[in-house]
Amino acid sequence: MKKWKMILVLLLAILCLTAAHAEVQNGRYMKVDDSHTDDGYITVQRLETEKKLMVVVKRFDYEVEYPLDEETAVLPLQFGHGTYDVQLYEVSESEDEETRATSLLDSISVSASMEDNLVCFLHPNIYVQYSPDSPWVQKAEELTRGITDPVKKCTTINDYIADNFMYDYIKTVTVPQDALPDVQTCWDCRMGNDQDLAALCCAMIRSRGIPAMLFKGSYTYGRPAYWVLAVLDKESIVLNPIEKMYIAPKEDMIQYLFNEAIAY
Repeated sequence: MKKWKMILVLLLAILCLTAAHAEVQNGRYMKVDDSHTDDGYITVQRLETEKKLMVVVKRFDYEVEYPLDEETAVLPLQFGHGTYDVQLYEVSESEDEETRATSLLDSISVSASMEDNLVCFLHPNIYVQYSPDSPWVQKAEELTRGITDPVKKCTTINDYIADNFMYDYIKTVTVPQDALPDVQTCWDCRMGNDQDLAALCCAMIRSRGIPAMLFKGSYTYGRPAYWVLAVLDKESIVLNPIEKMYIAPKEDMIQYLFNEAIAY
């Protein structure tokens, strides 16, 4: 009887620990689901407010800003295992990005203990959008069926986008510089700008089980620039459909890829 009691106590303890880990942390203006921190991402939900909001994810001296325009956002933890501060800010309306004012509304800490720092680049997030049912995921499976070489898988996906999609010059000059990629519209219209096409490429590669980083940097003239870095066992390769479209020369990609760029 004592043995069974000990087993029950252990089972209850395990269930309590699991429930505690999966518990959503509640703030005044946001909720943070940290049940997938070991997979390298969190889900932030904004509570009822009409304010323009922004989430800042920080670890040590590293921080990344994300708009929180939708009700929820999946955000990557790209700085490895450790403690992150998730801060919610109200953003004042201003056309000038450099002079906008922010005020802190909420702050929640989460702990991540992922074994592999690349794990966050295997999942969808606010920048790299896809699900198992996404048509671009199904197309990636079709394109790479029978291919065993991971380099060939990546280049096949990149070439498919370059050969079957158009570059949206109008969107490039009309959308705000902090706009998120829109993979769904890009797929439906077979057209997109830098971030749309790169995010589509990144999503398709990740869906094949290959870690892929969507880098966001900027050209010397200020326009945002996006590239994909696929991390393979023997080598890492830089990919970008617009380079094959001759929209941006490869020299620019290499030159600005790591110039204060952020990987999503």
